[in-house]
Amino acid sequence: LEETNLEEKPFQKIEESASEIDWLTCWVSDLQFHGAGDPGKLERMTGIFIDWAKSQNKDWLSCPDPRTYEEKLRDEDEALFASLEGEIEGEQCRHESCTRERIRHSVMCREHHFEMVTGRPIPRRAS
Repeated sequence: LEETNLEEKPFQKIEESASEIDWLTCWVSDLQFHGAGDPGKLERMTGIFIDWAKSQNKDWLSCPDPRTYEEKLRDEDEALFASLEGEIEGEQCRHESCTRERIRHSVMCREHHFEMVTGRPIPRRAS
């Protein structure tokens, strides 16, 4: 579902079980639609997916507007910055005149580590 217009759409897990040999489960996780069931359930699982996809919007088969390079870079920067955590209490960032604590696996604070690695300022939404 990644980079489709279904990427952020909610899906309520479906579980059907008539017996140990007549069952199916459908769910969405990690941006993927999953279906599991007994050998005769492929058509039913496919139908569940199509019905759900069609119910989300009329253009369910259309690709979403492509993200620009800048949008992709911004999203990657935000994810990287969010992953920089684990300040070490009492250990100061080694960037000149910075008083923040350094993060785990670096001699710098989150902000200065990000700027050193990427060569860009921290994302605006993160500041």
